[in-house]
Amino acid sequence: MIEIRLGEGRRLLARDNVELRKIYEQVEAQMLPVQKHAYLGELIMQELELALAGTTDPLKRERLQSVLHDVAMRVQDLRTMEQVFLQFFVSIDLTRQNNSRLAQSVERTLSLATNVVTVGLAIQTAMARQKRCWKQRKRPRHSWRHDCCQCSGYPAADPGNRRYLQ
Repeated sequence: MIEIRLGEGRRLLARDNVELRKIYEQVEAQMLPVQKHAYLGELIMQELELALAGTTDPLKRERLQSVLHDVAMRVQDLRTMEQVFLQFFVSIDLTRQNNSRLAQSVERTLSLATNVVTVGLAIQTAMARQKRCWKQRKRPRHSWRHDCCQCSGYPAADPGNRRYLQ
C-alpha cells in the first residue's frame, strides 16, 4: 500500500515538472515583448527629454513633461514585470529541481523499503523458530529428544525404547 502511494507521488511530481516547464515556456515567450517594449520606451524617453530641452514654450513643455512621465511610468512597470518574470524563472527552476530530487528520494525509499521488509521478515521468521526451539527445550527431556529425532531424520523413536532416549 505504501509503495503504491509513494509511486503515485513520484508520478505526480513528474507530471508537475512537465506542467511547470510548459508554464515556464509560456512566460518566457511573454518576456521578450516586455523587454522590447521597455527598450522602446526608454528610447522614446530619450527623445522626449531632448525635445523637452529644446522647447521654450511653457504649454508645449508641460505637455512633453506629462507624456514623459506617462512613458517613464510605463517603462518602470515593464522593467518591474521583467524582474517578476526573472524571479518566476528562478522559482520554477528551484521547484522543478526539488521535485526531481524528491522523486529520486522516493525511488530510493521504495528500493530500500523492499529490502528492509525482506530483512525484517527473515528476522521475524528466525525469531519465531528460535522461540519454538526455546519452548521445546523446556519440555520434558524424553519428549524433546523424541521431537529432535523426528526432525533430524532418525527413525521414529519409540518413547518406550530407552536406546533413543539416553
